[in-house]
Amino acid sequence: MLELWGGTVLLSNTHKFIFIHIWKVGGTSIRHSLSNFAEGNSSLVKKHASAQEIANHVGNDIFRKYFTFSFVRNPWDIQVSNFFYIRQRPDHYAYSWMAKFGCFDEYIEWRVSEERILQLSMLCDSSGNVAIDFVGRFENFEHDFGTVCNNIGVDAKLSFRNKSLHPQYRECYTPFSRRLVEDAYEKDIEYFGYEF
Repeated sequence: MLELWGGTVLLSNTHKFIFIHIWKVGGTSIRHSLSNFAEGNSSLVKKHASAQEIANHVGNDIFRKYFTFSFVRNPWDIQVSNFFYIRQRPDHYAYSWMAKFGCFDEYIEWRVSEERILQLSMLCDSSGNVAIDFVGRFENFEHDFGTVCNNIGVDAKLSFRNKSLHPQYRECYTPFSRRLVEDAYEKDIEYFGYEF
């Protein structure tokens, strides 16, 4: 695995795969499950590096030759997962910061105005085209992980890690916050076909 700022990019020269890790989409489970098939060498690629950032680091030739994959998640669901994940972990670096939000709607207002990152942008090249071979769905996690394993030629058991406990995501939204996410993540919702 390539060393990162605060984590690792999952990359294997033996099995020729690269994983693009979008936060709160089961990435830690995937990395743990496939870590035995990855190599370790040093790099300055950040933990949640985009496809373009990784391609810039390893070179476009390698990036095109390797099997590249990622997983995406319903934008409404991912925000609920992130909110509760941090609030349940006092040792998380953002725990105190997250506590400043009096309610979920306040968090969503901040998220869409101050730190909005589209999942689609993590998977695109400099021309804005999706540049990876396979996009799995969190909603179809085990099946799609099996597809990844078949493509890279490994037999790996999925190990679930970093789960947060939270209500069903629809229960957390008001009409106001639902619309904020709908507008802010319109490209993700449209491209991946998600609905509330």
